[in-house]
Amino acid sequence: MNPSEDLEIRPPRDETYYFAMLVVLVEGCLFKVPRYYFEESDVFQAMLKLPFGVQTGEGTTDEHPLRLDGVTANDFRTFLTVLIRFPSTRNVDKFTKDEWLAVLHLAAMWEFTLIRELSVGKLSAIGMTAAERISIARREDMPDWLVASHGYLIALDKFPSIRVVEELGGLQFCMKIAVARETVWRQRQQRNRHNRSWKWADDIPSWYSVAVELCDLPRCPIDQLNRNPNFIDEHTSYEVCAETPAIPTMTEPHF
Repeated sequence: MNPSEDLEIRPPRDETYYFAMLVVLVEGCLFKVPRYYFEESDVFQAMLKLPFGVQTGEGTTDEHPLRLDGVTANDFRTFLTVLIRFPSTRNVDKFTKDEWLAVLHLAAMWEFTLIRELSVGKLSAIGMTAAERISIARREDMPDWLVASHGYLIALDKFPSIRVVEELGGLQFCMKIAVARETVWRQRQQRNRHNRSWKWADDIPSWYSVAVELCDLPRCPIDQLNRNPNFIDEHTSYEVCAETPAIPTMTEPHF
């Protein structure tokens, strides 16, 4: 056999387990990861504009990386930590709230549905104020969080503070919450609900329709509303307005 011919003979590449790599540039930092992990994202496929496995074009070399603007290198690194190990969560259980928020944002933006669901579940178990959850829900299009958090503000004994009201929409938001609270209070009076052990999550049917209709919120199935006792962290950081008298017969939730 001619030596030159021998050099030209190459082993075949396995059709399943010979991975193409994706080179990504984020904030001036190059990342090189198996392209396979991004196949479930239609957003990434559209950005690449080439069938997976093609060895030319954007994202194939350090000289021709796929550039991701509007994303920080740290957030992308955090997202990759989840993506590469998914569905295992062994190395991400100690993620902070901010890290899970970064994962949620990128998963939603790039349409990684399962990772988005994972991050929502992790964030649901972390105590936050109603104002925090409303802000996140608006930004990430989460109707169940939006409705549940409005319901908490509607059903709570005391009115939200001026700071919270201004943060969430000012006068218009204040008026909607005030009308909704008055409506729910009257409903509770009519039913003679004076139970001192009342919890906001146990009374969802009372405020659900009021929250949706009077606060112009998107409808979502009631069974999707979060009943986790830590969903709203009222004890540590929720603000109420001291000048506003409490509505009679309604008590603050006790988690």
